Amino acid sequence: MVEKNKLPIMIDTFRKEQDMTLEDIGKKINKSKSAISRWIKGDRSPMIEDLERLADIFQTDIHTLLYGKKTVTVSKTTAELIKVVKQLSDKEQKKTLDFIDNLIAQRTITITLHPINVVEALAAGVGYNYGNNDTITLYTDRDDLKPYDVASAVSGDSMEPLLHNHDVVLIKKNSDFINGEIYAIDYDGKSYVKKVYFEKDTLVLVSLNEKYDNIIIPRHSDDAYLNIVGRVVDWFTPVQV
Repeated sequence: MVEKNKLPIMIDTFRKEQDMTLEDIGKKINKSKSAISRWIKGDRSPMIEDLERLADIFQTDIHTLLYGKKTVTVSKTTAELIKVVKQLSDKEQKKTLDFIDNLIAQRTITITLHPINVVEALAAGVGYNYGNNDTITLYTDRDDLKPYDVASAVSGDSMEPLLHNHDVVLIKKNSDFINGEIYAIDYDGKSYVKKVYFEKDTLVLVSLNEKYDNIIIPRHSDDAYLNIVGRVVDWFTPVQV
């Protein structure tokens, strides 16, 4: 598509934008007022060297002088943003620009994901039946995880608001037994993650979510298998990939 010559219109547009008279332009490029007038009317066209001088005066380029400024279509949101920014003081505009730069910088930050091998779910509910200890790989963007021996996914909501369904708990085996700490427990074919209180003959498994009752299990039983897997030393919410 052939671009339409808009030189007469553009000379007059730039002249008005910069509050210049025909005489002002003529003096700068050594041309008469009538010569400038004929260019604006379209009766005559300037020579190439005159175009270059006009471009310098108007602080633009020859292509824009000849064919006009490029039209940029902006969204309604962008237009509203521009309108608001124009109402701000210079200091406020600087703060706004800094904020926008920070947003852009955050978008370009590279996040390193760390793979974690996670075994079957531990119940933060009333118990989760486990099978063959299947392992899956989940990811976290944390690089400060505490040392642990095994990672397991949480199933249920009994430890909310601290632990959520599908969170991953990191368990340290052979830990000291400390009342009120969170432990992973295997009992009678089910697994739990609870606050544990060690009584003389029983373990009391306590949920943080008040809608769940305490679970009391004997420390010694010939009928059911009991294993205190370890203490929960850390946890995280997996990053979706």
